[in-house]
Amino acid sequence: MNLEIFQLEHSLAFDDESVVILAIENQRFYREIIESFVQTLNDEPAPIEIQLYEAGERLVLAKELLLITDVFGFDFKQRTLVTKIYKQLEKRYHISKETDVIDQKIVELRSLITDQLTECAIELTVDDATSLATIFKMFNLRIDIEETTMFQRLLAIIDVIAELVLVRVLVLNNIRCYFNANELVEIYKYALYHQVKLLVIEPQYHQKALMYEKNVTYR
Repeated sequence: MNLEIFQLEHSLAFDDESVVILAIENQRFYREIIESFVQTLNDEPAPIEIQLYEAGERLVLAKELLLITDVFGFDFKQRTLVTKIYKQLEKRYHISKETDVIDQKIVELRSLITDQLTECAIELTVDDATSLATIFKMFNLRIDIEETTMFQRLLAIIDVIAELVLVRVLVLNNIRCYFNANELVEIYKYALYHQVKLLVIEPQYHQKALMYEKNVTYR
């Protein structure tokens, strides 16, 4: 898998044994890169073109990549993420042993609602089929991350991404200033073990590479 950032001379190659560190010392370019990720993921025009490829096939960036600029401020309540979460949970439901039981309860609930609506003087209809995602939304199903330290919170985010296969590439912005070397190595190792590819974008170059780091520098 390769990430193409068109102002960079080479693409960023992901593998199963390393984490890509992109150090950008040019302040303006650093800002434009982050803005371009945000705009591209929101399907908006961006100053820098960013594309993701695997085996020569272009992938939809918003489906495969997640950008986190603030670990403490991040949650899984964004509309696009909620949709992905519900879709993955619905897939698991359809292969579970409780499928028939839950389907029957939905039918009973629909029948009860329909019976109550017959007393209304206006014409009302109820859909014959109800998706599980609709049920999730009705119960406000959500993922809450309760960890209070930034380190544990980031590991919990990686857990959710891996467990539900939400994306394959996680982009973290300027995290090296928050963690010591041992914590960074643990984060890298944790992501690699859970098969989440990491791209860390930093505003400065660190001369000594840590274990698992594959450094790319733009000055």
